[in-house]
Amino acid sequence: MRNNFKLYSIIFVAISLLVTSCGGKVEAPKVESWKLYNDRFFGTEIKYPGNWMFSTDSKKIKIYSSQEAADKFYELYSQGSVSGTPTGVEIEFGSVKFKDAKFSTLNEFKSNEEMGWQGITFSENKVAYMEKKEGIEFSFNAQAGAKAKLQVKQIVSSSDSTFYYLKYSGFNEYFETYSLIFDSILASVILPKAKVKGKEIDESIPSETYTTFENEYFSISHPDNFQAIFPTVKGETIMSVELIGYRQDCTILIDILPAKKLSLEKVYEQNKNKYNATSVNDVTVGGLPAKVLSYSPVAKIDRKVYFVVKNDKVYRIFSTWYKPMSKDIISAFDKSINSLVIK
Repeated sequence: MRNNFKLYSIIFVAISLLVTSCGGKVEAPKVESWKLYNDRFFGTEIKYPGNWMFSTDSKKIKIYSSQEAADKFYELYSQGSVSGTPTGVEIEFGSVKFKDAKFSTLNEFKSNEEMGWQGITFSENKVAYMEKKEGIEFSFNAQAGAKAKLQVKQIVSSSDSTFYYLKYSGFNEYFETYSLIFDSILASVILPKAKVKGKEIDESIPSETYTTFENEYFSISHPDNFQAIFPTVKGETIMSVELIGYRQDCTILIDILPAKKLSLEKVYEQNKNKYNATSVNDVTVGGLPAKVLSYSPVAKIDRKVYFVVKNDKVYRIFSTWYKPMSKDIISAFDKSINSLVIK
């Protein structure tokens, strides 16, 4: 079994869709609302049930029918088997560039998947479509525990030297029962438009077109070729949001922590020695007073860390960029940080 699964921060509180009858048979869940995941950088979209669990990283998203399902799939991928009688399903949507995969055909993609499930027999390929792009579908069954039958179906297509895949996995009878929801999710997929040959665009440079990220704590504008991801929170951190583009070393990270009745000056005094700052300045962020420290955490990387206090919360903002790209990054990141509105 695979053991390289890493669960990212889950950002929605789940309301279980599991409904059982007196006889214990799983009934088809009702979906009352849908949410849209729109990756502006890669140009993909997908809809999913509004009260399902959701996690993301820079190359894929994972959707779970419940918190219990997320925990059981994590157990499967980390330990190779599942205890008890697991319930629920997982849906994964992602992309892999040919150059990263080191192969370029759909059959090679399938063969690579088979290597991760040694001893398991995959089905023959069937023709399948993802947003009208022809691809292949394959599936397999596996015993994942004494009371855990795992069923997996995967659809893969390719475009512009990139594989796009949608994988559906379910425990026991949940795979069949939730299959109609998977069909609806598959029908919602939007893939990137084909690239028009012409002037090469440097994808690492922030776009001049801005979009807005918003949650219950704040809103912020950012280049539309950057996307919001949600790092795992640690310690007292209430939440974290990271805006990230093509380069992993050019990001804006916003952490929210409890202020514990401390003023901005007190917060600054408690934190200043954590950074080998080359300068410290008083500025405003979103109309609020702030402290900003400039430093270089490693060679060729520059960073500013801002501290803002409002509603007994500390907003700690890291603006990080690759130093040789300073002229392209700094103005775009400063524009984003100045657009921050804390609620």
